[in-house]
Amino acid sequence: MTNTSESLSTEPIPASRSVARLIVWIAAILITAGIVVVFVILLQPSSEQQLAQALLLEASDPHQALSLLDSSIHASRGNPVKAQLVRCRVLLLLRRPDEAVASFQQIDRPGDEPEELLRLAHAANVAKNFSFAQRLFEVAGSAALSNPVALREWIDVVYQQEDRSETIRLCREYGKLVPGEAFPWLVSASIHHENNSGSLAIEDYRQALRCKLPEAEAARVRYQLVALLMERGDIPEARQHCDVLLKASVDANSNELVALINAELMFREGHFEESMEIIERLLKSNPNSTVALMIRGFLHFEAGKFSAAIEDLQTVVQKDPYNQRAHYKLGQALQKTQQPDAAAIHFRRSEELIGLSSEIMVARNLLANQPGDRSLRQRLAELNERRGDFREAARWRQMINRP
Repeated sequence: MTNTSESLSTEPIPASRSVARLIVWIAAILITAGIVVVFVILLQPSSEQQLAQALLLEASDPHQALSLLDSSIHASRGNPVKAQLVRCRVLLLLRRPDEAVASFQQIDRPGDEPEELLRLAHAANVAKNFSFAQRLFEVAGSAALSNPVALREWIDVVYQQEDRSETIRLCREYGKLVPGEAFPWLVSASIHHENNSGSLAIEDYRQALRCKLPEAEAARVRYQLVALLMERGDIPEARQHCDVLLKASVDANSNELVALINAELMFREGHFEESMEIIERLLKSNPNSTVALMIRGFLHFEAGKFSAAIEDLQTVVQKDPYNQRAHYKLGQALQKTQQPDAAAIHFRRSEELIGLSSEIMVARNLLANQPGDRSLRQRLAELNERRGDFREAARWRQMINRP
């Protein structure tokens, strides 16, 4: 009889059973791995979840936000415009503007997310990357033109870029979008005023006064309007606005300026004695006022008191050597007192200052058509320095290397 245990230990296992067991084991492993993969996939945040988390971390941890955005964009199956725009914004926060611009250029149809595009434009403006901000607003187009907050910021951006014609165009758009607001008229008026376009500036100041303005702002506008109207020779309207200024009381400094311009207006109106009374009163409280001394010099000249006029006007040009009007009138007074050589010096200085103002106006007009021309910015810095407007010269020097 054969031993049972021996037969069990020596009997071979059929090949079919061995293969079956192997298949079972492989199947079990594959099923387990599949379950793990599915579990991992289910636990992995979606593209939208990563974007939402990045938005939460954007301000506090921009580096982590950037990592999440990269993952979100990678995981996205479509065109992740929003995530890409947010990524550009985070790059600006990280002070990596070149990368932000390069990334934006790779975005297909950024206008599909207009709100995010406007947020990016705002971030570029805050970062003082005005050329990038202007490009973003241009891409946003109608979305920016229909949004008062965005349009106002767009105006600021193009103004910073010295693109005056575009600034005025956008101001007109803003005026149509928000009728009754003075802001666009004040901006365009200041541009026309700078460019010596007196008639256009006057009309814009008038439009601003038709809007609701704080008292101090309305007084400032009327003051500018009176000065421009006097230059233009429209004395009756200048008197209307000056009388309104005289009734208002803003602060001591403003009141002194109003008194000075009223004295000059009276001089233009032919009321020499009344004008002199105002000037003498002002000089008692502020004997160093060059404007008051200049007006008194003009009054002395009109009264035929040429020596007194020369004394006042010489003091003015010593204190303010860039005062074109004072140089010219001083030249006339010296001529009246038979001092032709001395008169010629001040006439030449007056002509030089007029020429500088003309050159500045030409350079500004050229820059409006060539906003990226750095040589024109350099030229404006030099011209303003020669004219004595050192603050404006410094501003242009800061802008020379701006994109």
